[in-house]
Amino acid sequence: MADIFDKLFFILIYLYMIMLPIAPSKYKYKSIPLNGDMILALIIIMYLMKILFSMDTRKRFIQGIKNFFSDYLTIFLLMLSLIMVISILYASDKKSALSETVRFFSYVMLFFILKYELHNSQTVDNIMKIYIFVCFLVFSYGILQYFFFSHLILTNNIFTNFRVDSTLENSNNLAAFAILAIFPLIVLFLEQKDKIKKSIYFLISILAIVNIALSQSRNALVALAIGCLILCFLYNYKFIIAFILMGGIAYTIPQIHKRILQITDSKENDSRIKIWKVTFKIIKDHPILGIGNGNFPNVYQQYIKKFPQLINTYGTSDILHPHNIFLKFQSELGILGTIAFLGIFITIPIKLKEFISNTNNCFYKSFYKGFFVSFIAFMLMNMVDNFFSAPKVISFFWIMIAVTQSLMYNSQSKNGKTIV
Repeated sequence: MADIFDKLFFILIYLYMIMLPIAPSKYKYKSIPLNGDMILALIIIMYLMKILFSMDTRKRFIQGIKNFFSDYLTIFLLMLSLIMVISILYASDKKSALSETVRFFSYVMLFFILKYELHNSQTVDNIMKIYIFVCFLVFSYGILQYFFFSHLILTNNIFTNFRVDSTLENSNNLAAFAILAIFPLIVLFLEQKDKIKKSIYFLISILAIVNIALSQSRNALVALAIGCLILCFLYNYKFIIAFILMGGIAYTIPQIHKRILQITDSKENDSRIKIWKVTFKIIKDHPILGIGNGNFPNVYQQYIKKFPQLINTYGTSDILHPHNIFLKFQSELGILGTIAFLGIFITIPIKLKEFISNTNNCFYKSFYKGFFVSFIAFMLMNMVDNFFSAPKVISFFWIMIAVTQSLMYNSQSKNGKTIV
């Protein structure tokens, strides 16, 4: 009975990984939500049931709690969660503060569950295979969307060409999703010996690059270029020639050529600069505690009324965050929130480097070499945007980090014997 319950539990996790990026985020059937959030809620509920009815799960839970409060990455995660909860008390919009806090805590719960419940190497392998398969689906649909469904893609007053969003519901989210996946796929392609697998990784890598181009995200193009340089610097200088050739070919693509020229366009950058100026005024007025989790949109409107000269080219609507992840945490959660997030930001690459150095599994070593670069490129994207509030992107970020922590934790629990 316990084995069946366990299998159903992991099937839910697999289903979550497939449904989250593909299913519409607001889809309901007869008022019943059928989306990734609903499946994540079921995963958490089933995990709580497993704790009640499974002795093995209870043991892992108790041991996990002890480890959770002794590991510096999870300590920073808990610290940030606690600061978010406290911020609800002084937030002017308590509903938004509560909603964003619950969402972040759900990611912490997912991280906890994966770290301590992925005790079977086959389950971990399945998660990685599903992630790569989902990347293939998302990127394939992005290309189909461009050629067959472009008339259904919304445009705004700035872009005359269609910006593909695939199933991610936002072109910038698609670009961020692709940046997280592209470097692991590239390294797998370069280091894989099996010709069939090598071809698969090459194909999905090309699909990812094309989706970045079709998303027309300047942010992602810069992140891709910097990530390529980092990959060359960290692993092999010979890659530089290949990436220069790839960059030359990419520059001939009209969408990429146009967006590269707009990187330094003052008109294109003016809106974000004005948003940052408003954010600095908010931070100046609320330096210690911030304005409360998720309260930036509401407070931004108040400040725009006081400083109408800072209204950006997009107008006053749809400004949901400061377009910089560090400014978001400082403005909403104050100095302690920034410290907690900086702790997470610094700790993750240290953990990734430790995992890469210790794993004996060729697939994981190659994948996370690339993911290490993706992490840096992804965080650079968050300097001019915020993808930590995009469920279809950030969930996979936490899942991939949790996998490394699970493998390391299980390895240490086996008296230091590496199991990967």
